[in-house]
Amino acid sequence: MDGISTPHVWVGTANDGVAMVELTKTGSSLSGSLDITAIPENNATTTRSEHIAFTGSVDGTAVTLRIDGAFGSVGSLSGTLTNTEMNLHVPDSNYRDHVHARHAARHG
Repeated sequence: MDGISTPHVWVGTANDGVAMVELTKTGSSLSGSLDITAIPENNATTTRSEHIAFTGSVDGTAVTLRIDGAFGSVGSLSGTLTNTEMNLHVPDSNYRDHVHARHAARHG
């Protein structure tokens, strides 16, 4: 994401739902929010939504997001970030808990 002004919006999928990530990059620091709307496996007639603020860092295409109290007890997401694509996963989940998003727009 070098040379690109932010904030940016990314949209895509998460485990059992959809995700939107708003991301601001300043140097190697990241901040923003992650919104997920999911259909729980045990009740396909309802949805569950979460709005999660994060901070993080990027080094090349490697990204780590630190989140507080999201996804139950998960404290971070890690993965890759390019100019067009974002892939995040919960460490040690064998990529079962994940977010895959594509760059949608720049706003601000």
